Amino acid sequence: MKKALAVLLAATLVLSAGAALAEPKYKEHIVYGDNAQIVLLDPHGNVNDNEHHGRLFIMSHDRLSYYNNETKKLEPQLAKSWEFNDTFDKIRVLLRDDVKFQNGEPLTAADVEFSLGRKRAGPITQFYDHAEIVNDHELVICLKKPNTDFMALMATTPASIVSKKTCEADPKNGFAVGTGPWIIDVDKYVPADRVELHRNDNYWGEVPKTKFFTFRYIGNASSRLIAVQNDEVDVTYEISFNEMEDAKADPNIEVVPYSGTSTQYLAFNNSSGPATDINLRLAIAHAINRDEIIKVVGDPNGKPTYTQFNWAASGYKPDFATPIGYDPEKAKEYVAKCNGNTKLQIMVNTTSEVYKDIAEVIQEQCRKVGIDIEIWEVDGAGLSANSRYRSPKHQALIYAISYGMYNSDIARTLGVDSNANKGIVNDARITELLGEGVRTLDPEKVKAIYGEIQDIVHDKAYYVPLFYRSKTLVWRKGFKGVTPDPLSRHNFRYAYLEEK
Repeated sequence: MKKALAVLLAATLVLSAGAALAEPKYKEHIVYGDNAQIVLLDPHGNVNDNEHHGRLFIMSHDRLSYYNNETKKLEPQLAKSWEFNDTFDKIRVLLRDDVKFQNGEPLTAADVEFSLGRKRAGPITQFYDHAEIVNDHELVICLKKPNTDFMALMATTPASIVSKKTCEADPKNGFAVGTGPWIIDVDKYVPADRVELHRNDNYWGEVPKTKFFTFRYIGNASSRLIAVQNDEVDVTYEISFNEMEDAKADPNIEVVPYSGTSTQYLAFNNSSGPATDINLRLAIAHAINRDEIIKVVGDPNGKPTYTQFNWAASGYKPDFATPIGYDPEKAKEYVAKCNGNTKLQIMVNTTSEVYKDIAEVIQEQCRKVGIDIEIWEVDGAGLSANSRYRSPKHQALIYAISYGMYNSDIARTLGVDSNANKGIVNDARITELLGEGVRTLDPEKVKAIYGEIQDIVHDKAYYVPLFYRSKTLVWRKGFKGVTPDPLSRHNFRYAYLEEK
């Protein structure tokens, strides 16, 4: 009997040891090869929620809400729940009571009030007025004007929550302390080069498998690909279209294409200059062959679009009663109505080869129908300076925008006084509809409102949307834990690499 028990015990120990050995090993340090420079560690300085700073602050800071790429829904994060009042200008928010900042300070409503009240530009300040603290874990957010999309704004990285006490004690670096699962190593930060993070083992939620993470800037697309292939970085973003097939042939890496919301477009200056003539705008709109543009640009997964709207938003409208598409004969009919006004200058940011390629294709397509296009080359700063809403100097321009995952973000390119309104659009009906859109939660009303906005922009050709640019992540085999984000603000919180 004793011998049988001994044999059974030995077998059990062997099985237990085997199970332990079978547990996967994870690489301790993940390195991400970034295509853009991280130049600040303050999430509230990330004015336009740009993607490269967004990727960092998603790891280090939490927000009241977040957009779940798996469920495709807005979900609570630091907030347990929220509720609008009947006029949609006040929101009662209940906070989690189990959250601490990375330095051990407990999260309270005072931190949320402090965070939302910090000076910043962007859409949050257009709506946020003040907050009324009810208790440590409850507050009422008071808006300047109604906005049913405000909690979607709270999911953006400029709405990250920081510690009031920490920021007041350390005005220089206190804002780098969040409640997220990753802690920014401020002392190791090299501006415009790299950001080091280490795991927050006391995180209130799920703790990552990986211990360390680095954002490393590698500006050249070919160099980023080589870095992945040489095992210098584990994951990177945006390789060149012409290197895509070679990358797919490498057995040690995976190429992960995904549909982005980046809309490439032609914007007319609708306030002054030759493009105030709707006949010229419609002539150009009918002269443009989107498929040819995508082919020349070389985007293997680019998708033509006829609406300026984000395909991922609930009010997206892909079809129109009278589509304005490629029709050279129709373009010539509108040219005849232009009374000789058939010259247009298109401004292009030449730091992007894609923008220049688009402009040159449109230039040739328009020449065939009798329109003379001149290309004005500038850098990024020049494009911004010459296309401000109150002092535009451009006649037209080629640009791109990645809209957020909520309908009212279209106001950036259509709202009065918005410098993202590169079409210099000031349409009374659109302004009225934008106001109505943030005063209703009824899905059918929302769909009708934003559908009408798209009809107006399409029919009047304020913009000529061209295509949704595809995006690509590249990572080493065994890399897991990331669902590509349409806005390219990829969530690397739970990224890991299984080691062989």
